[in-house]
Amino acid sequence: MRRVVIDIDARVDAVAIVNTSFLSFGRAAAERYAKLITQSYADLAARPERPGARVFEDDVYLYHLRWSRRTADAGERVGRPRHLVVYRYDVDSIQVLRLLHDRMDIGERIRSSGD
Repeated sequence: MRRVVIDIDARVDAVAIVNTSFLSFGRAAAERYAKLITQSYADLAARPERPGARVFEDDVYLYHLRWSRRTADAGERVGRPRHLVVYRYDVDSIQVLRLLHDRMDIGERIRSSGD
């Protein structure tokens, strides 16, 4: 399995997502969303070109969290996840660049990362 490397922007995104989930839906929902994010990383490390993954541009891929929610027990599933994992990968690792809401301008957010 590939090593997962999470960029600082993706770490900040994840904290914001879980905090928003907590404030909007409570502790249990925030914990479910955090588990879903972790599961999506594991799924991508095991198989980066899995069903649901798509090329965004060049070597950047998108993977919607909804594809990883199926692995959770029915009572532990996030109802309607709204975020995408933005990532690159090679034979040794998967690099998580961002976690972005599916209604955002993905291209703009990726280009502004690290500025």
